[in-house]
Amino acid sequence: MASRPGGIIGWDIGGAHVKFAALAADGRLREVAQLPCPLWRGLGELEAVLLDLNRRYDLSAYRHALTMTGELVDLFPDRRRGVRALLRTFMKHAGRARVLVYTMSAGLRTVDLARRRLEAVASANWHATAAMVARRCPEAVLVDIGSTTTDIVPIRRGRVDARGCSDGDRLRHQELLYTGVVRTPVMAVVRQAPFGGEWQGVAAEWFANMGDVYRLTGQLPLRHHQSATADGRGLSAADCARRLARMLGRDAAEATAAQWRRLARHLATEQLQQVRAGLERVLSRRPSGDAVTIVGAGCGCFIARELARRLQCPYTELATLVSVPARWREMATVCAPALAVARLAAES
Repeated sequence: MASRPGGIIGWDIGGAHVKFAALAADGRLREVAQLPCPLWRGLGELEAVLLDLNRRYDLSAYRHALTMTGELVDLFPDRRRGVRALLRTFMKHAGRARVLVYTMSAGLRTVDLARRRLEAVASANWHATAAMVARRCPEAVLVDIGSTTTDIVPIRRGRVDARGCSDGDRLRHQELLYTGVVRTPVMAVVRQAPFGGEWQGVAAEWFANMGDVYRLTGQLPLRHHQSATADGRGLSAADCARRLARMLGRDAAEATAAQWRRLARHLATEQLQQVRAGLERVLSRRPSGDAVTIVGAGCGCFIARELARRLQCPYTELATLVSVPARWREMATVCAPALAVARLAAES
């Protein structure tokens, strides 16, 4: 399948971000980026992102490979109509370019075929990433920890070996965890926390999210926090501590900066344990007890790296499996599904 002169752009249209990866005609990565797109506010958010990118790239000069999870936002009455709306919006901006859509059942397919298989298009981005990994690391578990969710995908004998396909089934098998390192509310991770020598309850209110936690622990770079904070204010250590204090019904002045960092480390450990439980369940299915390679992806890949260390498994990050220039490696790992569909299209 020959590339058009402009090459290929891979897209992952999510509910909070659009991720894209642009390949030159020779397959080299030109750019990879994550752009904020709070889709629940309306399709105008996606339109604005596509208009901006069309000014930077002539989208009609590229082939496109597309995957999505944005159909899940409550803007749409159901997932099928969400997929249709996202495809329709994207095609308005693609012009006469050739567009392929990733389906779980059959890989990349034309838009016309994808419209007949809407269920296979919905939330298929994890499968696209795993399919690319499987070509390069035939025995592995992909652990993609993003801003909102975590995908834990087993790969055996060069094939995606997931038990679940739909989000419902994947949640049941713990191959999908609704926990991430930016947007997940703290109240979704713990019900109580240690403070002042006591265990105390945590407010069931969106006063703070895990992005505040990881900003305080120093594990989340500012460039990967593109979502609104609970109070609409900034991401300084003082801002994050103030929001975290509210989770305990307190003001930040009631403890030192070091004490709020200690609380943040506790909350981070609790989330790590939740991801570990899902990962160990998936690992326990393997007939052999041999260590398997953990492939980390997403802006929370630092959790995958730490789990691999604790479980004594080999570890690699997704960007090391593909030919990515050094300056793009971090963002390529964050934008794994976009890079994956672009590579899959280039290799078809």
